Amino acid sequence: MDNEKLECRFELSDQNHMKIRRIMTDIHGNFYRCLHQDNLISAYRYTGMASALVRTCLILTGDLQLYELCDLFSQVLEQYLELHKYRDGCRKVGE
Repeated sequence: MDNEKLECRFELSDQNHMKIRRIMTDIHGNFYRCLHQDNLISAYRYTGMASALVRTCLILTGDLQLYELCDLFSQVLEQYLELHKYRDGCRKVGE
């Protein structure tokens, strides 16, 4: 994969992609609900699930495209959690 660019998108005809996409949707919805309720402990758990999904996906499917999608998803949740903590800290300082 020297100069080869990996195209990151779901293959809607691939059952593994569709199953992982549903799992990601569930994780994201629950993660967002936890953040909205300021339940950071559960939000951390969902970021852990997203991280585990990355490893599981590669081991079970061997699909690099799906691995990249899961990895990006995991990174987004981690970054969003950090942003939430930063915004929460700023809000508390302003009180």
